[in-house]
Amino acid sequence: MIIDKKYGKSFSKLRKSRKLSQKDVVGKSHSTLSTFETGDTEPGFIKIFEWLEMMNVSLSEYRITVNNYELNGFDKLDTDLNNAYNENNVEELKKILQREQNKANKEVNHELTCIRIKSMISVFDEKIVLSEDEKEKVTDHLEMLDQWGYYELKLFAATINAFETKRLTSLALKVILRSEFYKIIPYNRRITAVVLINIMITLIERDEFQTARTLEQQIEEILREEDMFERVVFLFVRGGLDFSEGKLEEGKKKMQDAIWIFETLECDEFARAYQENYDNAISSLVQ
Repeated sequence: MIIDKKYGKSFSKLRKSRKLSQKDVVGKSHSTLSTFETGDTEPGFIKIFEWLEMMNVSLSEYRITVNNYELNGFDKLDTDLNNAYNENNVEELKKILQREQNKANKEVNHELTCIRIKSMISVFDEKIVLSEDEKEKVTDHLEMLDQWGYYELKLFAATINAFETKRLTSLALKVILRSEFYKIIPYNRRITAVVLINIMITLIERDEFQTARTLEQQIEEILREEDMFERVVFLFVRGGLDFSEGKLEEGKKKMQDAIWIFETLECDEFARAYQENYDNAISSLVQ
């Protein structure tokens, strides 16, 4: 068996950075750790996980150290997609899709990844529409899993607008039922909240106000005080729901408060974007 020495070397680097000896980590019998760090043996994931816990090092820290402080394939793709989407750069999204489609070594969920990118492009290009077969593939994948991870949350987030309301609310319920699992992992918890907030926005746009209200209660239970950005966005969306239901002054106050928070924190791009959404809501009422 060929052993990749970078795993042991990375572990050694983390251990030494914390001024810990091999004995500090594993006790008197440290030969297994020693041969792991020199790249002569692989002790197995469970043992490595135990050693990382002894050093108070997370798996994320270890992984990025192993990758020489660079993003791995999935993380890099996710970052590239987020940057292009947030910049409304549809041409870059199309380039990324082309690159993924032409990959020689395709990962297990390669087709789903391409569907995710295609759905992101469809936000900017109305000629791009997911086929029923593509929607079914996303639904089948999401419904067959007992637990969704980061990949599934991002896949669902990208395809929300492609689903009719009944299917959308069904999948939203699956997210809610799994929320206890997501709450353990802070970043996944915030992604879960963002997914549900986006579903709430879609429901408001479709005049499904009662369902949006039900979802609002679930989001409140997931968000914590430290989820500041998500809470500000949620405040704006709650205001939008109030406004859409005819509670005009109450809704306007919440939306204005959210914009004020972004302005106070000098988040100028977010402030401008939400001000534009607010202005559109007000102008639609006038019309």
